[in-house]
Amino acid sequence: MPLRRLRELQVHLVDLGLTGVDVDRWLDSFVEHDLPLPWPTVALRTAEPVAVVDELGVEWVTGTRWRDACVHVSRRRLLGWVLDRVAADGLPPLEPWSNRSRWEHHDTA
Repeated sequence: MPLRRLRELQVHLVDLGLTGVDVDRWLDSFVEHDLPLPWPTVALRTAEPVAVVDELGVEWVTGTRWRDACVHVSRRRLLGWVLDRVAADGLPPLEPWSNRSRWEHHDTA
């Protein structure tokens, strides 16, 4: 439950548009815990393949992966993109969250 509250705090502070509050200032612990949770929705929100390498060298891939088509994005910006809070250069726009009723449960384990 505390991690859910942390998520609400981090994300909705960005939504308020306050000076000095943005996805690049999200806590490491929040990003580490939260990024894998919404990631499976990416494949359901765009038909385009997505291949990202973050600053830790972790690959985040949906669809067909093209080795030379990997986009380098920080984990914070990647999570912000998945949560519809920022655009990320080289990544396609995602369908809005409102289509989540079509989503199936995807195990991240």
